[in-house]
Amino acid sequence: MDKLRDMLRNVIQSIEAMDAQEISQSLAEKRRGLRVRSYAQVRLGDHKAVVTELGVDGLRLKSMEAPLAEGQELDVVYGAPPEGAEAGPVRVQVAWVQRSGRELIAGARYTDSRDNMRRSWVRFLLQEIGFDESRTYQRRKFIRVDAAIPARIFQGDQCLISEARLVNIGIGGALLESADRLAKGSIYTVEMSLWRILPTLRLPVAAMDERNDEESGLVLTSLQFGPIEPPQVKLLGNYIINMINQSSAV
Repeated sequence: MDKLRDMLRNVIQSIEAMDAQEISQSLAEKRRGLRVRSYAQVRLGDHKAVVTELGVDGLRLKSMEAPLAEGQELDVVYGAPPEGAEAGPVRVQVAWVQRSGRELIAGARYTDSRDNMRRSWVRFLLQEIGFDESRTYQRRKFIRVDAAIPARIFQGDQCLISEARLVNIGIGGALLESADRLAKGSIYTVEMSLWRILPTLRLPVAAMDERNDEESGLVLTSLQFGPIEPPQVKLLGNYIINMINQSSAV
């Protein structure tokens, strides 16, 4: 796990979304439009390359060495995969290629088998930060990063819970720790704040499953994020990355 968090800290630059006009307003389409800007060093055969962007459906990479061409199939190998991920390549097909100075930049779609993707470094990276992976990997709900973020819960203009915290967080949702219960299936707004580090972020959420924490006596409620706009996605990504960095520093 430490190796995985070090990998996340070193390769992820930001989590963003496509321009709102490029994707539909549905939550599923918005999640497919999410992307991780990264600096993951990989190999394409005997050539060095850098993955600059990761998504659920594919990736973007650049190289000064590799002879990239549209329609080409490539094996993308990450040099130091995290524990539990296989060192083997991820198979992709190049969809487009552009030249930028001395570099070739290419967008590629995953064409590997589900079994290979399930064990790959790509899956571990995206799953750790909570991407909706149902289209590419085994169906599984939100995987999140451990967190300790002060939070409040609102319904309309009314503050229902003034003292709570998010104990994990991902692109799909978060886990709320509080003394009070929320009505399952009801819609709320979660307000999270990391004072002097990041701006306050307010997101629509649905209360899902809950359980009691026997040790603390508090209630743990799973929150699912509703549709959010690209600026909110970017700020949410900054919260996630901040938690990854804090975990890696421990």
